[in-house]
Amino acid sequence: MAIIRHNELKEYLSASAKEYIPSVFLLHGEELLYKTALEDILNVIIPSSKRHTNSESIDGTVDNIYEVIEKLNTFSLIPGQKAIVISDAKFFYSDTTIDDTLEKAKHAYEENDYLSASKGLMKIFSLLKLSFEDVKADSKNKRLNMEQNSEWIHNVVQYCIETGLTIPAEDETVKSLQKAIERGFPRGNHLIITTDMADSNHDLFKIIYDKGMVVDCSVPKSDRAADKKIQESVTNEKARMILKQNKKRMEKAAYTSLYEMTGFDLRTFTGNLEKLISYIGNREEITENDVIAVLDRTKKDPVYEFTNAIMERNTENALFYLGSLLSGGDIAHPLQILSALINQIKRLLIIKEFTQSGYGNPWHKGCGYDQFQTSVLPAITAYDNYMLKQIQDAKPISPDESAPDKNLDKNLDKNLDKKMDKKSLSDRKKKKSSRKESWIQDLMIVRKSGSPYPIYKMMINSDNFSKQHLIYAYEQLNDADARLKSSPPAIHKLILEKTILAICQKPEAKTDG
Repeated sequence: MAIIRHNELKEYLSASAKEYIPSVFLLHGEELLYKTALEDILNVIIPSSKRHTNSESIDGTVDNIYEVIEKLNTFSLIPGQKAIVISDAKFFYSDTTIDDTLEKAKHAYEENDYLSASKGLMKIFSLLKLSFEDVKADSKNKRLNMEQNSEWIHNVVQYCIETGLTIPAEDETVKSLQKAIERGFPRGNHLIITTDMADSNHDLFKIIYDKGMVVDCSVPKSDRAADKKIQESVTNEKARMILKQNKKRMEKAAYTSLYEMTGFDLRTFTGNLEKLISYIGNREEITENDVIAVLDRTKKDPVYEFTNAIMERNTENALFYLGSLLSGGDIAHPLQILSALINQIKRLLIIKEFTQSGYGNPWHKGCGYDQFQTSVLPAITAYDNYMLKQIQDAKPISPDESAPDKNLDKNLDKNLDKKMDKKSLSDRKKKKSSRKESWIQDLMIVRKSGSPYPIYKMMINSDNFSKQHLIYAYEQLNDADARLKSSPPAIHKLILEKTILAICQKPEAKTDG
């Protein structure tokens, strides 16, 4: 039928909705753009009230193709049109896409995104019928230009082996899908395929072009002036749409600062813009100071991405950032990584105590930042003051008078005090006072300084866990600490990975909030 650009899709759907909607769509290119295009198509095909019964998304591996064909050829028992979505199709590559895929994988590697790099390489290995052993042994593979790419490819291959990733097998199932599209599906059944890259010379591409609709969501990635202009145009349009939906504005300096931080990465750009919208609350305009306050720490602190993935219980991202940190990030030692995670879980436990107390009534799931500032933050401050008074009023535990070592620590302190000069004694008292102050501050939700926004994010993260699971997570971390200190370095990564899996496991069937 035709190929249209993603920005032409809405107009096409609006014009053809009452006449004819193709039975098959191929959406290829930038992930965020093709996901938006997918939503636009589904909104026309299936009413939102029937989306959960009349549409289904299936992972785009060759193993699932026969299941897709069976579902497409089955008449639905539920009234209305039906859509089967093949998400992130991994079988839509050909020999002509290898160079682009290799370049994309290399770029991901340079950005420390080993997961994306490995996916790209595995697609290439599948096309070339190569195994990991072939690549490791053949340093002069001409098709991959191994003399130039040897180091990073071998590093990614090693990552694939260590994480258990496998090369997808290529077989005849794709041809079965091609034949099914040629024959056609029962009236009202639709197939939508999404993929990041598709070769126009591929047989499947040609069949969809002939029988259905191809939506081009690609954006040129080079540094040429013309291509950069297109990139900025796409990003600007995405920002305009998100800001309009949320009834917000963004000053030019803020947009420039945000774009410089992310470059052309629509997923990161969109996620950061949504963080900024949440941050400003009822305020209408995002400023450059907002961008610096919310995003600058994430850019400078790679461990933030790791702990944030844990807080969101996002196992895939947590394992990726763990690998990145261990391979040479700013915090590379396993015990330092574990310490950062222990601190986060401690904070969540303290926050969970607040939310389950009478002081925590103003907090609720979905609470906006503006409401947090006006209602929740004062309640947190009151709770902190209450806890501080409890600590100050608590009586120290006296040792048993009959114990042979009664007041031993106290006597040792007195003897040390006698032997010290005035300056040393003053320094010692200051250190003791500082340690006590630090210990008390660790129990407070609101610290002495800093923006309240990180507290708001921690409050949101606390809703991802029950108190019971947080206690379980803390126990797992203590166990990992003991095992790291008594195990050889070769298994440190495995210990951390198992701990992450335990913490990020599915929510409990029963929770205590």
